[in-house]
Amino acid sequence: MKSSKSAVRKAPLKQQLLQPVVYISYSRTDHVWKDKIVQYLRPFHEDGTIRLWDDQSIALGEDWLSQNEKALENAQVTLLLLSVESLRSEFITHIEISRFLKRGVRLIPVLLEECAWQKIPWISPIQIFPRDAHPLSKMTGVVRIEMLQKLAQEVVEFVKHTPQKAPVKKRVKRSEPTKMNELGGVFGVTQRPSEHEVLSSQKELIVIKQVLLDSLARPKPKTMGIFGPRGISRSALVRVIAYDKDVRRAFHDGVYYFSTTRNESPLGRMQAILAHGL
Repeated sequence: MKSSKSAVRKAPLKQQLLQPVVYISYSRTDHVWKDKIVQYLRPFHEDGTIRLWDDQSIALGEDWLSQNEKALENAQVTLLLLSVESLRSEFITHIEISRFLKRGVRLIPVLLEECAWQKIPWISPIQIFPRDAHPLSKMTGVVRIEMLQKLAQEVVEFVKHTPQKAPVKKRVKRSEPTKMNELGGVFGVTQRPSEHEVLSSQKELIVIKQVLLDSLARPKPKTMGIFGPRGISRSALVRVIAYDKDVRRAFHDGVYYFSTTRNESPLGRMQAILAHGL
């Protein structure tokens, strides 16, 4: 998907903690533009002025969900690459940007192509780049190069005037049971969800999580069915739900996956599994 030349190299851990984190939020269809922008920002990343982060910063074998979660929590400046596809992305608009706006993270929208950004309430009041709202995709040659150089310079200036925050470290209050802050185990799910499964199921995940978390306040167990047309992988959705941190933290005793017959009670099957051990 990208060449090694566009990879964001990691600085030593001690240096990383002192660098303002610049998170790049983009649609996968715009990865070529993302790579171009990274090329102009890389010198400032390598000299320690900033620390760039995008989803390609995750090394092979690392947990994609946990690494992305850390970056979302610690970002101080966000480059939002605006395009038709990025504005259609549930993950970008409902997860990433929603989190940043709640935390007060400074946002720099970068207009890649013509799209309906003016009609989106949380974007329209913000000064976008380029300032004349002329999309980068309509620029060529020297004009485009100069504009990308200007973007890199403005990001650095933006960072210099952004108060630096220490990396977020979640602490457990002494008055709270430690168990309530632990992640529950996942049983019966044979594999973690892939990055594609996570990204493609964000709309459904938001709704299902809300129902699950609301059910905790109910005195009786709640059964929820998931129905969908062909082409929607319910087993993939189950994997995404089972490994979601909010769900595992809420159900700290564990998330259990098992199959039942049409006439079998899910609750009865669950009690039988627990009685006989996993």
